[in-house]
Amino acid sequence: MYGNWRWNLGFGLFGLLIVFIIGLTNNPWAVSLLRGFYACIAFFLLAYPLRYIIGLLLASDNDHAETIHSMEEPSLAGTNVDYVTPEGEEDLNEMLRKQMAPGEPKSDVKPPTAENDPKAEQFQPLKPTRLVSTENMQAADLTKAVRHLTGE
Repeated sequence: MYGNWRWNLGFGLFGLLIVFIIGLTNNPWAVSLLRGFYACIAFFLLAYPLRYIIGLLLASDNDHAETIHSMEEPSLAGTNVDYVTPEGEEDLNEMLRKQMAPGEPKSDVKPPTAENDPKAEQFQPLKPTRLVSTENMQAADLTKAVRHLTGE
């Protein structure tokens, strides 16, 4: 635990003063003092779990600092990673240009045939519909699209 019983006493007196001062506005001083005494006991007892939690938090911070300090030993194994990019940037750029060019095949790789791969008949590449812009669409088509999206 963090601290000692004096922390509990101070916390209890703090509760007594707060409740006594707030109680004086609506109650006689004797009732306010009695309620302040009850608050002092409650705050005194409440300080024990509070001190325990503070002790746990401070201990975990110290343990964490000790763990970090123990990790800072001179062992440098595994601390650096060297990444190297391939030199074929021009090959990549050329492949992207071929894909962007209209009318040319998108890839030099030919799809597998039934003779080469028995799974070729099962696999069908995804052919999504081409997205169209709304700049050249007719008003009726736009209305139909909006009605479809709104569920009308």
